[in-house]
Amino acid sequence: MANNNSSSISNPHEPSKPFTCITLSSVTKLLPSNYLTWKLQVEILLDGYDLLKYPDGSFPAPPMMISTTGVPPTLNPAYQTWRRQDRLIYGALLTTFSPEMTSLVSQTTTSHDLWTLLQRIYAKASRSHLKQLKECLHTAFKGTQSITTYMHSLKQTTDLLASLGSPVSVEDMTDHVLRGLNDGYRAVIDGVNARDIPILFYDLLEKLLIQELSLVAAQRQVPTPMTALNAQTRPNHYDKTRSGQFSASSTSRPVNHKLFLGRCQWCNVKGHVLSQCHTFKQQHPGVSMPHRSSSANPRQVRVLTAYAGASQNNFLVDSGGAHHVTNDLDNLALHHPYTGTYSLFMGNGSGLNITHSGTLLLDDLSLSHTLCVPSMQQKILSVSQLTKQTSSAIVFLPNSFYVKNLQTGQITHNGSCVDGLYLWPANSPSVHSVCTDSSASWHHRLGHPSFSIFTFIQQHFSLGSNKFQQSDCNSCQINKSHKLPFNESTLKSSYPLEIIFSDVWTSLVLSIDGLRYYCMFVDHFTRYIWLYPIKRKSDVQTLFPKFKSLVENFFHRNIKILYTDNGGEYIGLRPFLSTHGISHHTTPPHTPQPNGISESRNRHITETGLSLLHHLGLPLTYWPHAMTTAAYLINRLPSPNTNSWLSVTLFQIIQN
Repeated sequence: MANNNSSSISNPHEPSKPFTCITLSSVTKLLPSNYLTWKLQVEILLDGYDLLKYPDGSFPAPPMMISTTGVPPTLNPAYQTWRRQDRLIYGALLTTFSPEMTSLVSQTTTSHDLWTLLQRIYAKASRSHLKQLKECLHTAFKGTQSITTYMHSLKQTTDLLASLGSPVSVEDMTDHVLRGLNDGYRAVIDGVNARDIPILFYDLLEKLLIQELSLVAAQRQVPTPMTALNAQTRPNHYDKTRSGQFSASSTSRPVNHKLFLGRCQWCNVKGHVLSQCHTFKQQHPGVSMPHRSSSANPRQVRVLTAYAGASQNNFLVDSGGAHHVTNDLDNLALHHPYTGTYSLFMGNGSGLNITHSGTLLLDDLSLSHTLCVPSMQQKILSVSQLTKQTSSAIVFLPNSFYVKNLQTGQITHNGSCVDGLYLWPANSPSVHSVCTDSSASWHHRLGHPSFSIFTFIQQHFSLGSNKFQQSDCNSCQINKSHKLPFNESTLKSSYPLEIIFSDVWTSLVLSIDGLRYYCMFVDHFTRYIWLYPIKRKSDVQTLFPKFKSLVENFFHRNIKILYTDNGGEYIGLRPFLSTHGISHHTTPPHTPQPNGISESRNRHITETGLSLLHHLGLPLTYWPHAMTTAAYLINRLPSPNTNSWLSVTLFQIIQN
């Protein structure tokens, strides 16, 4: 008996056991990225023919020879049957391989060898493999993919992690999916985040597919391109007669009739222009509108010509522009690739591709959502965006213009009118300069230091173009808080390593590297910080001997006292400490204040690290990088704990 997937072959060695010859043409071709799918299909098919026992090793090969007393060894018929059936399975499996994959398993001889090798390559739970898969989840981004493709790739990755013994929870899977979506799915994202119960994967897929269909339908019905110039440019080749019929205009070349997709400037209704507005004609019957030709009108030609003749470095102040536009990516201090579907439509009807979007630093202004269009002839500042982003008013005069701050009433910027165009003078040699960065930008770059430290830096190094108040930083206000002070410590030290404070900080979020804690050491004399992210608290017992060798070799001194809490990770160090003559001081139970140096440093590091993550919009899974960066910055910023207040950094102290 045979079918499309299998056939029987007679067995001369054991006639009662015919060979089963199967074909796997319906199975997905094996690739490094679809091993789980391929394995599932092959397992189901082989199990249906009772042949899975060959590759999985549950039916090993019988002895090759049969030995009987007094009789020469003979070839075992059962072995010959097993070997030929296994070769048929082996060959069927190879038909599902690409040429590259076939060369990978060329050293195998049986189906079990091949099966085991594939499992070792693609299903081994090595640290690097797991890390790579988790990184794929964290960096997944929908972009221009369809929802089906995007969700399938995430599901494939999570299934592979589950097969490797590291399953992803439903809630984490939801977070990964939502993180990679764009603003078009904001309604679904907000709805899912508002739920008390985690949503299942396939329920989320259904909601996203519905939203995707809505977005596609909206784009087909009303394509609303962003405009740089508020000028009507679509040629009107048809005029409506009194009888209601459309007749061709005086243009000699007819074109396909298409409805105007913009809005009327008078009644704000879509589908017609001002010259065709019945409301305007009824309210102003004596006003005649100019005839629209098939090409750009003379005013548009003059404007476009003036644009081309304006200085390439100056920004044109445009009251009709909806977005700031630059043709030079170097003008954007912070930028990212543009993933939208819109184009920039000009006054002559041409659409220009948008490559990037970012922040434009112009003088002391920070203008976000600026578009980079390399094929644009002139840089443009949108009046509407400029007034909204800076809380200012722009006053246009016959030969100049000026910008007035609405809160203070002071004039902050001014420019001139050249050939009928209002131009914003560009900085030289580039639009953004380190010298004109705002104080808030430097506060962010330096890791959100305290107000006193930042004020000192600002005064002595001339950083920032305006005054800064601690209340100006939203990240600091969210992530920094304080308790009432404890009694001042009476501990004194005269040289480095005389007293070392240490503490272990626990993160509620597992990092992208699988880390949960960091161990910190603080020298009492210099206040210098050493910070080490660790996976387990017990790692302190292997970490401290290495730290001891490092610092003692650097300072050419021995550690005298180690001051910690009563955690088990430090109690286990006592045999090592006593062997090396190090005194171990601990805090009273439930009283962490005597270990205040460690506690305050922990707070300083976590506040700074969380502020960095919050400002950059990064997930908490990157906390080890943020905390080590915070420790690096704290060691190099002026510190009030040094003997000469704010005149030297901790890093300079230990170097001297």
